[in-house]
Amino acid sequence: MLLACRPWLAEAQQGYDPRLGSWLITSLVKQTNQQGWGGFLEVQTRQQHLVSLFFYNEVKGGISRRLNDQITASLAGGRYSTFDPDDLDLAIGEWRIWEQLVMSQFLDRLKFEHRYRVEQRWLNGVYRNRFRYRLNLVVPLNHPTVTNKTWFVSVYNEIFLNNRQPHFERNRVFAGMGHQFSKRWTLQSGAVYQYNVQPAAWNSKLNAVLLLTYTLPGSPRERIPTLID
Repeated sequence: MLLACRPWLAEAQQGYDPRLGSWLITSLVKQTNQQGWGGFLEVQTRQQHLVSLFFYNEVKGGISRRLNDQITASLAGGRYSTFDPDDLDLAIGEWRIWEQLVMSQFLDRLKFEHRYRVEQRWLNGVYRNRFRYRLNLVVPLNHPTVTNKTWFVSVYNEIFLNNRQPHFERNRVFAGMGHQFSKRWTLQSGAVYQYNVQPAAWNSKLNAVLLLTYTLPGSPRERIPTLID
């Protein structure tokens, strides 16, 4: 339905896009306090080219509750907009709410994160559901934990499913490196390959990712530096 209403989007979603795109992400994270509560805010933009052809932005935030040392539950939502790069007046607007469980495993230097997310989405007023699972691995290089002045590598794979045909909607693979400068500032860069399946078209694209995170004071518990999206 959305593709039929947006010919410019359908045309863009045919086959592999050889252009290197970019995702620029800024996150503000509130670590969990002694009662287990935390939260986040994030702003993200995406470009079809590395530094040009802006076509997408999102603003989102939420709250989290640490249930125990391994499991955290979250409730969040945001506004997501996809534009025609040649005419920014043409856009698909989306409101989204999601519920999430994150299970963390610490095996010496190997930091695993299992993320389960259920999304309720309104795309130009059309309601949809989506279900996501992400397996993320973070490995600190020069310290046993991710702490001040730590270099680390991060890789993840995420699948996106829905309750309509085709049930498989998207696969996203990320690999990158980051540096935690202090308890407050973390910078990550890498590449994400995204493969999308749509009712009338499919596409895949490689994007460069740059993520800057500022962490507010909170629990001294080790935090796995992952992408919120």
